[in-house]
Amino acid sequence: MIGLSEKTRTLKIVYPRVGVHFRFKGMDKETIQEQVKLIEGKRGFLVELLEKPDLGILRVDVKQALEELDELIEEFELTFPNNS
Repeated sequence: MIGLSEKTRTLKIVYPRVGVHFRFKGMDKETIQEQVKLIEGKRGFLVELLEKPDLGILRVDVKQALEELDELIEEFELTFPNNS
């Protein structure tokens, strides 16, 4: 689950079944940029996890997490085009 609340200025990313938990509250523009870049840097963990043959039913969750993470990265790059 990836959620963004403008009211509380909170970015929340939670995938408990695959051990991914991020919550960022009250962020300014620079903090959002730093945190999304940090998350983008950890994407490789999910890719490696997806490649494991014994993942079983968690494969669906990991694949969904990757898809949503890619969407977040794409939205970030559209919002902050000079930060790539």
